[in-house]
Amino acid sequence: MSNRDRMRHFHSVFSLLKYSTAEVEKKLREGKQPHFIPAIPTKYDAFFQMCRELGVLDSLEDLTDPRASPAVPPMVLSVLMVCRFLLCLRSFGRMGEVLLRYHPLLERLGVSPVALQRGGVHQCKRSRREREEADPPKPFDEEVFSEFLRLLREGELISLLVVFVQALRRRHPELVRRGLFIMDSNHYRVNGSGEEYKWCALMLWTPKGMIPVWYEFHRAHGEGSGETSLGKRVIEGATAAYGPGFIKTVLMDTGYLDGEDLAWMKREYGIDWMMDPREKMKVTEWMLAQAKTARQTLWRPVEPPKLERPKAELPVRHVFWIEDLHNFYTYRERVNGCVIRDQYPPSAEHPEGEVVYQCVITSRMDWNAIQIHKVWRMRWCIESAFGMMTDNWGLGKWQIRDADVYRATIQFMALTYGLLVCFLY
Repeated sequence: MSNRDRMRHFHSVFSLLKYSTAEVEKKLREGKQPHFIPAIPTKYDAFFQMCRELGVLDSLEDLTDPRASPAVPPMVLSVLMVCRFLLCLRSFGRMGEVLLRYHPLLERLGVSPVALQRGGVHQCKRSRREREEADPPKPFDEEVFSEFLRLLREGELISLLVVFVQALRRRHPELVRRGLFIMDSNHYRVNGSGEEYKWCALMLWTPKGMIPVWYEFHRAHGEGSGETSLGKRVIEGATAAYGPGFIKTVLMDTGYLDGEDLAWMKREYGIDWMMDPREKMKVTEWMLAQAKTARQTLWRPVEPPKLERPKAELPVRHVFWIEDLHNFYTYRERVNGCVIRDQYPPSAEHPEGEVVYQCVITSRMDWNAIQIHKVWRMRWCIESAFGMMTDNWGLGKWQIRDADVYRATIQFMALTYGLLVCFLY
């Protein structure tokens, strides 16, 4: 990677995840034998040293082992789960073929490669056809991981995340001082069952990326189902874990909390909020009516959205401030807001151009339209985080047939993502 490319990807979490996995696999298919050399300090050493300093490794060692006859310690399996994501492996089946050939990693995990020569490491050297014809016991096959993850309790892995975030909070209070969080959900389907689920994550905004601090899982019954109760559970769980004052402002979509819940969140916990109201809500209709009849001099120019299209096709963006709104009836308090207007140039689809409006409301009464818009733009950071998890780790595309295994895999993924952001910092 050139210096220019390094600078371009510097702010991306996944700039750390550049590997030669494809080249290693190519050499293995050609029959080349791996050559082990003494380990030298690497980013893996620095990464796991950071994990130890943040209490993550000790917490992994304290995980309850629910298996009846465990052959591999839960600490080893847990670290390998983190390594799975660090190496961008899409499935459990890939871990034995590539990951377990890394001699220094096995040594650091307290596993003797010599002891595994006949069962695990040697197993990786055979062709796919040979593995299908004869299937001797393998210490790190998919079933070992599946059994371990299926039996792991959801609460233990959430507690592990809390240990990490609390340690980060003590060591780097500047990261949490602003207290800006974003909440959103990601849908997934358990393979072969047709069952749909969603996990709603609350993530801390930092200059280097998003750090998950809490999440809840929910059986979904179509798009948008159960989001209000799910959002409330997330706020309650995170507040109980981290105490009052940790969360100062939450950005979210309309579906997560209704007016009464937003009032509860503000009244009980002092948490401010920002959201885009639904199109048919009274407050939205009133804001649009005011904006469309407002003088042009009341609109303020702001930075246009960052869209994947030529610069000439980007819209011109303005915002209009409506600072005293009484129309959010279920909230029963005044709110602050702004209307965002994007004016697109003429195109083949819209020869006369196109104008698109978006309304945003907030409990922060001291912000003007430009400030509201600047903060609201940050909501897309969580979309970017989910996108990177999908593109690099296959989130939502895993061929996992057990709901508990899927859930635990997401929990390890969320922990790894937060640790990577922290490592960047």
